[in-house]
Amino acid sequence: MFVGIELTVSTRWGYVHINQIEGDHEKLYVFNHPAAYGLSVKQILECIADVLQQYPVDAIENTHMGFLTPEFNDPRLNYPRIASDDSHDRLSCGRTWIELDCCRDKDTIIRQIKQGEFTCGYARG
Repeated sequence: MFVGIELTVSTRWGYVHINQIEGDHEKLYVFNHPAAYGLSVKQILECIADVLQQYPVDAIENTHMGFLTPEFNDPRLNYPRIASDDSHDRLSCGRTWIELDCCRDKDTIIRQIKQGEFTCGYARG
């Protein structure tokens, strides 16, 4: 079980959400649900530049409420893409996930995610 918090960060395009996930010593920062902001990839990159003034960014969600948002698999977003269900309601809960092959050590898991050493899973339908 990981402990984390969703941070609200102001950018030139409005606020965005960043998940801060705690390991034993490592932290993982994920730029959450870019599709929710109604911005282009270029504008998301500008938001990330603003976020980087306060927090690192280690990965980006490529899903929104459990559904793939392929427009954010753009290679200009040079971060690992994380599939997350974001669990806002029963429909989205459990629809997407990531899988990785490593020991069950929080810091090892976080390091592998930062390095993009995982695969994303998506429910059908």
